[in-house]
Amino acid sequence: MLLLATIYLLGCTTYVLAECPINDRKSYFNEQLRLHNTLFKDYVPKLPAIAMQEPNSTADNGNFPRFEVLLTLVYMKLIQMVEPEQKVEFLFEYSMKWRDERLEWNPEDYCGLDNIYVSRLDVWIPDITIVDAHSSADYRDDYNKFVHISSIHNIYPDEPTVCALDVQNFPFDRQECAINMMSQLYSMREYGIKLAFAPALLNNKTAFDNMGNEEWRIKNVTTMRVHHDIGYEDPVEISSFVILMKRSPSFYITMIITPSFVINILSIFGVFLKSADSMGKLGMALTNIMSLTFILGILATALPKTKGLPKIAIYIMGNLLIMVFALTTTLVLPYVKRFLSGLGESSTASSKRKLESKLHRLAEYALFVLFEIANLVNFIVLIT
Repeated sequence: MLLLATIYLLGCTTYVLAECPINDRKSYFNEQLRLHNTLFKDYVPKLPAIAMQEPNSTADNGNFPRFEVLLTLVYMKLIQMVEPEQKVEFLFEYSMKWRDERLEWNPEDYCGLDNIYVSRLDVWIPDITIVDAHSSADYRDDYNKFVHISSIHNIYPDEPTVCALDVQNFPFDRQECAINMMSQLYSMREYGIKLAFAPALLNNKTAFDNMGNEEWRIKNVTTMRVHHDIGYEDPVEISSFVILMKRSPSFYITMIITPSFVINILSIFGVFLKSADSMGKLGMALTNIMSLTFILGILATALPKTKGLPKIAIYIMGNLLIMVFALTTTLVLPYVKRFLSGLGESSTASSKRKLESKLHRLAEYALFVLFEIANLVNFIVLIT
């Protein structure tokens, strides 16, 4: 019995080898060509693989199963953020997997050939529209665009894109950028987009860290699917990758915040120096005010025109006001002293001058401490 089974298996193997003589690249390509000609003989790529549903059906309960595209995030890298345009640009690469029942075959009929690559122009590609994107570009040439077709009717292309972002807080900000995808052609009863992550991203704890750049860190990426009622016909289904980003403020702390804080401390100290004359105090304060105004001009060109002022702009404005008030106070105090000396009466001129001098010094010390505390509070409010 064992001998008969062995003979039978050897016979089957010999028959298969005789029928499928794939022993070099040329014979493989010949078999691949035969499969391609069979698959695409009656295939029309302009005819979508979408089954029309009954008008009263839903996405979960239709007369045919809903067509779904599995969109898997393969790679993502933050390229740049353009704050004035409220735009962030990603290199966003994903694979699409879907089932087209018209592209099916039995691998045994083609010498075990269970997958082939064909030009993207030869097959129907599901509609994927990036919502709220400033632009979307595929940098590959047309001759480099291929899709992979397997015997279980799954097709996989790749495509990069970009995303738009709203910038609200600066520079200690966390931002959420939602890359929204939908179909503009088909009803949600007939067509859906399911999002997933590649295994290399799921099993790598540092994968998200590598997606950012020197200024921004990607903290997390999640998926979301929501329905929006547009007021007529079917609601719109939008599938989203939600990207949580955190800015690294070290550049702005080093180049703007800390120098402004230190210069304000020294300028306040300088305008309250007793040995400095009025013109010296005025020159020192005006130099600081001009530098703060120059920084505000830079921020005005680098930041978006939003409804609320960014933190760093409020901080610079606070420093500017503190410096203006400190300068005004030191210039006005001598005139206040002279005015009060004309009103008061004392028993002797000597005691009167001593009292006025003491009150003037106390007022200067109190105002000096007050402005330095205000400068410190402004700094603490910014960094917390």
